[in-house]
Amino acid sequence: MKSNQNMIPDLTSKERAKMFAEIKDLLHETGQTIGFDKEKDIRSQVFFHCRDFTTVVILPLIQMSRVEEKLITKNQYPFIFGIDDTFSEDVFNHYLQFNRYAYLTFCMFHIESALKSILKEILGKNPDDGYYNICSNLLQKITIDSPNEKLDILLIPSFIRNSFHSNGIHTKKINGEESVSYIIKGYEFTFEKGKVVSCGGWFHIYIIMKELVSVLKEIMKSK
Repeated sequence: MKSNQNMIPDLTSKERAKMFAEIKDLLHETGQTIGFDKEKDIRSQVFFHCRDFTTVVILPLIQMSRVEEKLITKNQYPFIFGIDDTFSEDVFNHYLQFNRYAYLTFCMFHIESALKSILKEILGKNPDDGYYNICSNLLQKITIDSPNEKLDILLIPSFIRNSFHSNGIHTKKINGEESVSYIIKGYEFTFEKGKVVSCGGWFHIYIIMKELVSVLKEIMKSK
């Protein structure tokens, strides 16, 4: 999956909120139209769970956009945020980092749970643990175009998520390789053992989440 790497845009919080609103709408539309009972069927529910987490992460982005645009002034910080402006810059940075980490972690938790439940139904028994095993085995059991590329899309957000648990460091080999790069929609996702992951920001998460929703939809619609 090689291509020329595009430059990552320098985005405001308002622009980030708009991007994730796009993800939210995509998840909602997919959950509504996929054709399964949204109250009972995990093949529909997973999209609504991730939609709700996306909605939650939009809220702090909107707050920060209003701070950046000075629509929320410093003398309003105590009332709105419960802090003064003495250390607000550091707190706001951590606030967005916390929400970014939590967003991908919670989404991947529900995605892994959904895929594991589906594989369990196919196998008639509990599948082997581990997200890689679940994804790889499921794609082998269903009919889907370009399964290897779909596996990459499923795994990339889990690599990002795992780095969040290790202070931003990628800690494991991938298929025996110390360093692996993927190009998704012209943007590079590189994971090098022992090095800081540079593709865990808002924009990279936005890019991979859009692709992930598409792959999940194809999996759920597969016979």
